[in-house]
Amino acid sequence: MKEKISVVTFEAQNQYSEELTNLLDTYFISSALNYQDDGKEVYVGYISGDFDASDLRKRAEIEHVVLPDFKLEIFEDKNWLIESAVRFDPIEVGDFCIYDAADKVLPQKKKIPLQIYAQTAFGSTHPTTHLCLQALSDIANFGFKGKKILDVGTGSGILGIASAKKWQNIEPYVLGVDIDPTAVNVAGQNAFDNHVSDFFDVIVSDGLKAKTVQKQMPFDLVFANILARPLISMAQNIKKALKGGAYVVLSGFIFEQVDWVIDAYQKAGFKKIKLYQNGDWCAALMQKKEDIFEIQAKLKAGEAFLITRDNMFLGEDILPQENKILELSGFTGSAGMMLVGQKEAFLFVDGRYGLQARMEVKNGIEVVDSSNFIKDVIKVFKIKDLHQLVVNPWSLSCQTAEYFKSQKIDVKTDETAPMSGFLNTDVEVFTHLKKFAGRTTKEKCRAVAKALPEGVEALLIPSAQELSWLSNFRSHDLPYTPVLRAFGLLKRDGKLKIYSFNQIKKLMNDIKKINCVITNGAKTPFAFAGCANVKNVCFDVLAFLKLQKNEIELKGFVQSHISDGVALVKFLHWLETHYQGLSELEIVEKLHDFRQEGKYYFSESFATIAAVNKNAAIVHYEPSLKTNQKMGKNAILLLDSGAQYFNATTDVTRTVGLGRVTDEVKTSFTEVLKAHIALADLVFDEKTPANVLDKVCRDVMLEKGKNYKHGTGHSVGHFSNVHEPPFSINEKNSTPVLAHYVTSIEPGYYLEGKYGIRIENLYYTEYTKDKKQLCFKPLTLCPIDFKMIKTDMLSETEKKWLNGYHEKVFETLSPYLNKAQKMWLAGKCQKI
Repeated sequence: MKEKISVVTFEAQNQYSEELTNLLDTYFISSALNYQDDGKEVYVGYISGDFDASDLRKRAEIEHVVLPDFKLEIFEDKNWLIESAVRFDPIEVGDFCIYDAADKVLPQKKKIPLQIYAQTAFGSTHPTTHLCLQALSDIANFGFKGKKILDVGTGSGILGIASAKKWQNIEPYVLGVDIDPTAVNVAGQNAFDNHVSDFFDVIVSDGLKAKTVQKQMPFDLVFANILARPLISMAQNIKKALKGGAYVVLSGFIFEQVDWVIDAYQKAGFKKIKLYQNGDWCAALMQKKEDIFEIQAKLKAGEAFLITRDNMFLGEDILPQENKILELSGFTGSAGMMLVGQKEAFLFVDGRYGLQARMEVKNGIEVVDSSNFIKDVIKVFKIKDLHQLVVNPWSLSCQTAEYFKSQKIDVKTDETAPMSGFLNTDVEVFTHLKKFAGRTTKEKCRAVAKALPEGVEALLIPSAQELSWLSNFRSHDLPYTPVLRAFGLLKRDGKLKIYSFNQIKKLMNDIKKINCVITNGAKTPFAFAGCANVKNVCFDVLAFLKLQKNEIELKGFVQSHISDGVALVKFLHWLETHYQGLSELEIVEKLHDFRQEGKYYFSESFATIAAVNKNAAIVHYEPSLKTNQKMGKNAILLLDSGAQYFNATTDVTRTVGLGRVTDEVKTSFTEVLKAHIALADLVFDEKTPANVLDKVCRDVMLEKGKNYKHGTGHSVGHFSNVHEPPFSINEKNSTPVLAHYVTSIEPGYYLEGKYGIRIENLYYTEYTKDKKQLCFKPLTLCPIDFKMIKTDMLSETEKKWLNGYHEKVFETLSPYLNKAQKMWLAGKCQKI
């Protein structure tokens, strides 16, 4: 006997009221809120059997809801779909190829085939299904393996079948549910025809209500290809159905509904991984956040997870949604490490982040101030009498893993252990032109290959920034750092091969075919330790070639700092007459507006630090809606910012006084300036260790009983990472300095709860006139605030340096300014 389906379509409204939609949602067994081209909403309700219009009107009257006009359509079963059957040509989506079962010959494609009868496709060829298949392909390429999968509103079962085929080697359990019995029957038949019925069950269920669904929870992956309103109403139920860290693919909504859908799931505890679009249809890949308690529940007595901020590209920037430490602790800083035991959890941070971490971290996590993460992790590990350290081998270097073992730490590798994720799909890769890079890829590869030790056949390059420099490739993968996150293999003949994140197995197979491959163990994931012919050596030729800028790169640094200086001067000139009532976030936005006008501008080089008064005492503070401070009549502003230009990278910090500045602040500022000048004006021998330079600067502060808990400077990449290893001016780095390095000099002073001061310029190292020693040549062009300086504290040598610097700033930038801006700059660059 065929089942009668009543479909009720209500008159279009600009927006259905919440009271009306609640009434209709409770009345109909299934519903959809669709959008017309004119933006109006149309509500469609479905109910089995006859529709009793008078009953609905009575309910509306009782609840004082005005019921719009409607029209009724009756369908006998769903076999009417068969009568309107169409044929379709094979469709390739991601890793899959959908083809009509009526085609007797399997498509000759290097894709996973999905056989579907056109007569009962139930949306299998619809854009929303294609978006879901692309999302499935992407997460599989992330390395995710779905052991238990739920397909809500399965229709013809195509998503469940695709999942079963993708992971059939691990024998997954896939459950498809649909409110329509006909769809359930069709999906079951399609599973059989695609030879996955052993892995794929299909049942009738209204959403997730069936006992079978409840029994099989939690799932690793849920597909919900339905419509916006039911997706939103199911957010909490889907959250309950998933493990921590599991994925959900949401689809069936249009672009205008994106924020509506995603916001509901973010409030439910999901993070957005990627948005997909095909025409006006959209899908979202989202991941359920893990909490510290879920992580701890996975551990046995005496075990502890080591969680780094790194994904497989060690030491590189990551996206916020990739950051596992942020997810578990709430800490937003750019450096940190966690040790998580069954009952205790520790977050290790360096001196820049102690104050910030204690303000941000969730209850139950102890913040540990650390000058060496690894040594302090070992110390806590032993104090707490832990016995086994569980690590994800992709998030830890070979060198660090071996160090743990040398300290008698039992290291257990587990690729399912928590680690920061890696999202890299459809990334736009582009060439960094020779007119900016100065040398071709071939020239760079030959230089590195020529330096390979005798007997070595290839170099494994795990560093994204080194590979990007070597290959002259860049990408839009990260918001502030335009590197291509990939691995490279450089042969002795100078040929370079690049492997994307989903080609790791191919990379390992290619390595096995080579007798001797070397790599830098400090940058290589421990997962490569299983490759017997890979040797960890200290081969740093590539790193040092990258550090030592060529003539064209240096020219680019000079040019980009002119653009950057013009933007900063225009901004500071504007700021002086607009600062009162201005918030930190408004400062960030306004500076960005000035900066993006510069020639060859690409992006910011890091999130701008605009810190007012006491916020500036947080060394790497980043303003947010929660902390956004406004400036009053008197304010101290610390502004640390930078940009990526196609011809170089910039990074500059200025601390400015607005209104009245206290004598205490002036004294501290002048002491920081004296420390800065001490190093900036230094003449020193080539190959001087970096920590010797640090001491020159830091000793000036120490003489006054003051210090700063961060390095004095860091090397800067060329249209690359704003922090460029291995050179860094700090107390521990002994890397020798050579000519044509680009580095910051940035001493500071921070008084908790009151203010923070930092003065940062970029410089390049150059030979003195007699070619016997090195000196620093300034790149940054921006006045240092006279209002903050106590000139009687400066020596004649220091005054001479400051006057010379300001003369260079004015002469270089004034031609690019209007009359008012030029007059303002002249006042800021006057001699003292």
